[in-house]
Amino acid sequence: MKKDSVKCIVVLSAICLICAAILAAVNHITAPIIEENKIRAVEQSLKAVLPDAGDFESLELTDDIPKTVTGVYRDTKSQAFAVTLETVSSYSKSPMAITVAISHEGKILDTEITNYSETKDFVDYPDRYIGKDSSLSGVDTYSGVTISSTAFKGAVGDAFEAINLLSGGPSKEESALIAVLPEGAELEELLVSDTMPETVTGIYRDAKGSGYAVTLETSSDYSTAPMAITVGISADGVILGIEITNYSETKDFGAFPDSFVGKGEDLSDIDLVSGVTYSSQAFKNAVGDAFKAFKEVQGE
Repeated sequence: MKKDSVKCIVVLSAICLICAAILAAVNHITAPIIEENKIRAVEQSLKAVLPDAGDFESLELTDDIPKTVTGVYRDTKSQAFAVTLETVSSYSKSPMAITVAISHEGKILDTEITNYSETKDFVDYPDRYIGKDSSLSGVDTYSGVTISSTAFKGAVGDAFEAINLLSGGPSKEESALIAVLPEGAELEELLVSDTMPETVTGIYRDAKGSGYAVTLETSSDYSTAPMAITVGISADGVILGIEITNYSETKDFGAFPDSFVGKGEDLSDIDLVSGVTYSSQAFKNAVGDAFKAFKEVQGE
């Protein structure tokens, strides 16, 4: 009986080793083929969005590039860019893969979806982006696939962000800091203390004395990602400007952020936005938190 048990163990071990060797051999054969197919698929998508391109130069992705970006390529002929991206929504069965072509003047030339697993098609939705600049002004989400179209729009925004960063431009966060304070402000980063609201991620003072910029992250029960906000507050406690650097809701705020400009700490007369009441309340609360941080650094 004991000899039979030992024999079974030896046989089973041999079978496992043989199976492992076969799998390793199959992987060794198929891995290069899979990789070659991926490369070919990328090349096809680049040609689809830039059909008249010459050669494509692959740019090295830096650590500050949005995580949705999988590749950035420059056409050596026209100097246009093609950006490949992968993004997901809460209903995605697999990542949505997108290729976006952007001219050197900063306008979208074409978009191509190379992987899409939603039950309802986008139809002509990607075509609405053609001719748009980085503001993506006038492009709304798509009814029936609002969450996926929001993810698509966010990815297209990330394509612009990647090109900007690789071209030596400021990040969205840096641009927001510049936008919410008077031109020529010289920013000095201050310490975010433990007593400041948890939404506060950074606070900066203009060395010239014009005011402060506060960066915040907040979310609501329906947010798919944190909403990032930068608030500029003058030295005498008036909102100078507000910029949203990350927003993932299906309905836009419209002019809601602009209604805060010129306001002081009392925000009670600012109404919430119908359709995004939870998110607009979170936004309003975050602006209130910016004032709390502002008052703390002023010693109030």
